[in-house]
Amino acid sequence: MAEVTLPDEIISEILSPALKVPDYKFSSLGPKSPFAKYSVSSSAALLVCKAWLRVATPLLYNVIVIRSKAQGRALEDALRTNPDLGRFIKKLRVEGGFGSSMHTILKCATNVTDIYLSLQIHSSDSSAGLAMGLPLINPQRLIIFDDRNNPLKNKAVLQLMATLTVCAPKWSNTHTVFLPYLIPPAVRQSFMLTMCSFKNIKIVSLPGFGTTPELLQIGAIPTLEAIEVRNKPTTGKVPVLQSTDPRLNSLVRWAAPHADLPRLK
Repeated sequence: MAEVTLPDEIISEILSPALKVPDYKFSSLGPKSPFAKYSVSSSAALLVCKAWLRVATPLLYNVIVIRSKAQGRALEDALRTNPDLGRFIKKLRVEGGFGSSMHTILKCATNVTDIYLSLQIHSSDSSAGLAMGLPLINPQRLIIFDDRNNPLKNKAVLQLMATLTVCAPKWSNTHTVFLPYLIPPAVRQSFMLTMCSFKNIKIVSLPGFGTTPELLQIGAIPTLEAIEVRNKPTTGKVPVLQSTDPRLNSLVRWAAPHADLPRLK
């Protein structure tokens, strides 16, 4: 019996639902990572046959989530063996520091458009690789995770914050920033305002809304086109987002709940 071959486009349609990571999960700033629960590795799809390997590889590397040093080292090893894989990485979620591996990863992932970074890095971890690698990319969207009730101030966190502060005036592609809180703790206040100072910033995403001094400063940014408020109620009456400041009123809007957010082109 002759072997039945399918066009790559059909194989891609078959594999995409299993390999795709929804944007609302990738960009989640909830206290518990949506990737904390163990699941069967989607890389098993690469083992089926050569056709699946060819089609699934770009899909598998499109969104990368790193939650441990072991995962970081495994990705680093894969990229050292085949640096060309890095061009497939478009979204990178880094839930820690993960040492020198991040330098290799970011050096290869030059096409990254979306990056998630955590300020909840333990003192036993290192952000040295991030510090070396982040200046090598120019993402469109930056997502920052933190715990307002426990803003860490160890060496790894301070190094990451310092690196992002240096990157802010250089990342010309960055048009969207997700902030972890509406009112930052005192130790993060100036840093968070700096994270809204990208030269082409258009959208700032927040978990809430209010006429705070920080938000008034953000609203005054001339390039800003929208302030998106996450956590829109899915039941009952949806509150009206309103401010005494006319500029804020013209910018604020609810972000779509549990859906891929509209992206600027």
